[in-house]
Amino acid sequence: MISIYVLLILSSLAARDMSGYKLRIIWENMDIPRHKVTNSAIYPVLKQLEQQGDIALRETDSARDEKVAHLLPQGMAHLKQLLQQPVPRNTKTESIYRCKIRALPAVEPALQRQILLAYREFVQEDLTHYHIGEEHVRQEQADVPTNDYFTWGIRNIHLNQQLSQTKLDWIETQLKELDHEKE
Repeated sequence: MISIYVLLILSSLAARDMSGYKLRIIWENMDIPRHKVTNSAIYPVLKQLEQQGDIALRETDSARDEKVAHLLPQGMAHLKQLLQQPVPRNTKTESIYRCKIRALPAVEPALQRQILLAYREFVQEDLTHYHIGEEHVRQEQADVPTNDYFTWGIRNIHLNQQLSQTKLDWIETQLKELDHEKE
């Protein structure tokens, strides 16, 4: 099972050393839906990763007793192992894919492509379900054409369709970039 928080921290530290504060800000902005993250959420994960030998925590010279996390070779190996795992279908699926995408520089192009293709399949499934849902709502609306709830339901589905299409367009661009880099 992929821990989104472990994946996020390891992928962030693959880019550079960071304080718990900076990791918390990234965590708040990566999770979908966004929510406030407290120190009591992030520091136990950091401590666990330190105990496992994935990261090293060192104190800085700051007045706030700030600690900075550094990714160790074992942590990089752990990150690569997490990136190879399939993404479970649940409420965190989108967030896990976003974390994996953030970590793509840590792996070879073949695995980057594999992750992007899996994400494309996931988004395409969503888009297909939105089209089915729209057809169902339109059939229901035919019986009660003046019901604003159906109208707004369809508008909401259109929003989701457009978001999905934007994701698909982005994925296709990234896949083309990978192909271009191979040449």
